[in-house]
Amino acid sequence: MKRIPLTLAVVAILSCPLTALEAATFHSPQAKFKIIYPDAWTAKEGEAGSVVTLQAGSKADGYAESVNAMVQSLAGKGMDLDAYTRFSMDQLKQMVMDLQVEREGNRFLGGYPGKEIQYSGKSKEGERSRFYQAWTVKGDQVYLLTFSAREGEFDRLFPEAKKTIDSFEFI
Repeated sequence: MKRIPLTLAVVAILSCPLTALEAATFHSPQAKFKIIYPDAWTAKEGEAGSVVTLQAGSKADGYAESVNAMVQSLAGKGMDLDAYTRFSMDQLKQMVMDLQVEREGNRFLGGYPGKEIQYSGKSKEGERSRFYQAWTVKGDQVYLLTFSAREGEFDRLFPEAKKTIDSFEFI
């Protein structure tokens, strides 16, 4: 009988979302959002035009699986969520070699209607990577979160990356 409470405790721990005990929180008062990420990951502000890059591993092999959060201004562009989505899809088709869309659809991000896409593509060197992106428009800003990983690492890291993206909140 003592095994039942222990089993239930293990199941409860494994099914919990990221909590303060196993996660860190990145706050951006300027970009007006926060996001919770695994405490084993590293937060790097302002890399490659992003607000923050949440890196899952080291770049020892030249590739760092990560969640990247960007904010882009749409001021004066007359774009809503659907227009931005069409624009982004056109850009992906032009910029990603051997683009293969795995799934796309609607979702909420930070409580706002948004979009998501999961896709793969090849680098100039021929290495295939996989991506999951989620975005929303709030006011005249688009908030874009991207998880990128080598094809062989994507499935292993995606559950944590998805929880991280799902934790995104406006402040």
